[in-house]
Amino acid sequence: MSESPRSAATELSQLSRRDAIRTAAIALTAFGAGSFPAIGRAAAAHVHGAVAQERAATSDATYQPKAFLPHEWRLLRLLAEMIVPADEKSGSALDAGAPEFIDLLASNNARLQRILTSGMLWLDHEMRRRHGVPFVEGTDQQRVSMLDALAAEASGDDPDPGYPSYTESEQYARFSVYPTTASREVAPGAVFFGWVRRLVVDAFYTSPIGVADVGYQGNEVVRTFRVPKASLDAALERSPFREG
Repeated sequence: MSESPRSAATELSQLSRRDAIRTAAIALTAFGAGSFPAIGRAAAAHVHGAVAQERAATSDATYQPKAFLPHEWRLLRLLAEMIVPADEKSGSALDAGAPEFIDLLASNNARLQRILTSGMLWLDHEMRRRHGVPFVEGTDQQRVSMLDALAAEASGDDPDPGYPSYTESEQYARFSVYPTTASREVAPGAVFFGWVRRLVVDAFYTSPIGVADVGYQGNEVVRTFRVPKASLDAALERSPFREG
C-alpha cells in the first residue's frame, strides 16, 4: 500500500524540524561562548514545537530529558527558575519550557552537552567545598550566594576564563582532574553560568510566554533572531543574578 500524501508530508515536516533543531544546536557552539550567536527565530520555534509535540505524545504531558541525568535535570530546572523567576506579569523560565528547550538542543550537540554537564559537575563540586552539599540541596541563601559570585565573574559579552580555551579542553569535561591556571577562583563556573544564563533567556524570550511578556506586536522579516537588549535587561533585572 502506498503512503498517503498527508503522512508523507508529515514525515517530511518532522525531518525538516529535526534538521532545523540539529542545525540550531550546532550553531550555538560554532563560535564559542564569547560570541554566542543567537539561533534563528524559525529554529527556536521548531525547538519549542518539538517540546510541545513530545509532551502531547505522553499520557501525563511530561517531557523526558534526553541529554541530562535525573540529578542534572533537577539542577537545570532549578537554575532556570532562579535565572528568570516568575513575577506579577509573567511566568518563569521554567513555565516557558526553558529546560526542555536546552535539553533538546544539547541532545543534538555533544559539545554543548559536555559544556553544560561539566559545568554542573563544577557547580556541585564547588558547593560541596563551600557548604558540604550539592547545589540542589543547598539553602536558598547558599545557592544565591554561589550564583552571585558566578554572575559577578560572568559579566560582559566575552568572559575571560583566564586560560586559552575551555571549549576544546578534555580536562574541562573531566572536572575532577582539571588543571586550571585561571587567575579567578570561580572562572570555570563563570563560563558555565554565562552559557546557562544566555540559553535560559533565549529560551524564555522565544517562547509564547516570553513573547507575550515583551508585548510582541506582530511578524517582521528578519534573517536571524536576536533577543533585544531591552528584553535581556528586563530578564536580568528580574533575576537575582544581574550582570555586573
